[in-house]
Amino acid sequence: YVGYTSCPDVCPATLSFVKKTLAHLSPADRDRIQVDMITVDPNTDTPDKLAEYVTNFVPTGNAIRTEDRRLLYGAADEFGANFKAKINDMGKKETSHTADLYAVDDTGTIVLAWAFGTTQPDIERDLIRLLAGDRPQAEPPTEPVEVQPEEGR
Repeated sequence: YVGYTSCPDVCPATLSFVKKTLAHLSPADRDRIQVDMITVDPNTDTPDKLAEYVTNFVPTGNAIRTEDRRLLYGAADEFGANFKAKINDMGKKETSHTADLYAVDDTGTIVLAWAFGTTQPDIERDLIRLLAGDRPQAEPPTEPVEVQPEEGR
């Protein structure tokens, strides 16, 4: 997942679905799943803050953070994800990001992307199928929020 800790709605909703889905799986299936979250706001998401956020949803989850903008954009590009932070007219920071949740197999291939709004039971059903070795026909990620790359990217 690609997001940030101060996201008011999309990130906590998505990670709550992940938490609920994992709770419904058998311990053996749960052990086969690795949950990672890449922050798009490394200036605010300190290593400790990000790790606490992720593990509040998934105790075994991994918090991924880099201050290297090229590496961060490169990672987001691999997922077809976009993000942008800007200061609005009231002087408040606004961050937007692609809200897809990704299933990546053990070879590093994205095998499924769930758009924000996919129901938790649908995510659970798909994960069970993936764990059984079935590869559903993956649809491309949803159209990302239109963002412009920051200068110097």
